[in-house]
Amino acid sequence: MATDDYAPEGGLWVGVDGSEHALRAVRWGAAAAAERAWPLVLVAVVKLPAMFFAEPAPAGLFEQELSRMARKNLEDAEALAREVATELGLGHDLYVTTLVRTGSAAQILRDASAGARMLVLGTRGHGELSGLLVGSVTRSVVAHALCPTVVIPAEFDRADPARLEEAPVVVGVDGAPEGAAAIDMAFGEAAERGVALLVVNAWHDVTVGLDPGSEHQRSLQSYEEAVVAERIAGFRDVYTDVAVEVRVRQEKPVEALAALSGQAQLLVVGTRGRGGFAGLLLGSTSAALLAHTRCPLMIVRSDADLP
Repeated sequence: MATDDYAPEGGLWVGVDGSEHALRAVRWGAAAAAERAWPLVLVAVVKLPAMFFAEPAPAGLFEQELSRMARKNLEDAEALAREVATELGLGHDLYVTTLVRTGSAAQILRDASAGARMLVLGTRGHGELSGLLVGSVTRSVVAHALCPTVVIPAEFDRADPARLEEAPVVVGVDGAPEGAAAIDMAFGEAAERGVALLVVNAWHDVTVGLDPGSEHQRSLQSYEEAVVAERIAGFRDVYTDVAVEVRVRQEKPVEALAALSGQAQLLVVGTRGRGGFAGLLLGSTSAALLAHTRCPLMIVRSDADLP
């Protein structure tokens, strides 16, 4: 186990708090890091409740106990990560760093995203309300992270591993230039995994539908097909070994992508699409998919939104 002081550049970071949600993220992150020969960085954050700030003596004892628990959670997470890598036959190739940090988990992970290749998180942690589908830390990190962030849903634990090996990567495309980074990442993930890429444009998100087969509907359908073809053309030229299927349909984006996530091994979207406000960090579709995806959801920030 590496020292708790140093975090390698270009690592895959996983937030650890001992919860089942976090352990799902560790499993996925360990496999991804081992297969790519990336350093795996497991980080646990100690945050002292505000009620202790006025009482230095009990605060110090409480912080020591929280730090001890954090280190125990990291030991368990590292053991799980090495077990996953060993099962893949890559146990000797996995380099693991464990870190204990003090402060805000969301801020620490957002800061880490500047030098990380990827962040991997569970949907929520120990500190979240039991009925909350997506925790505040995960939402904050996804909205602000500078690198791709992958959120692992609880549903993914019940997936069939044999089926997932052949399942495609799915990417949501709406024609916005901001989506190019997500498309590029999706092509890369499909190539890395040796599976097909399903490109989905669900282009109608209003309650009043267009008459199927009407001139207006046909015109919009043709326009969306042309836009998607243009957006992915350059990537198809680069990733020539990736089999690509394109679906352009008059559907609501969240419903269409959430349904397809049950048949995918990874769903990739941008932080926001052409319908989002320019200053919006996380669009409505991406935010809704956090709570409804059935496979790991990768959210990729637009190059234009990076500092």
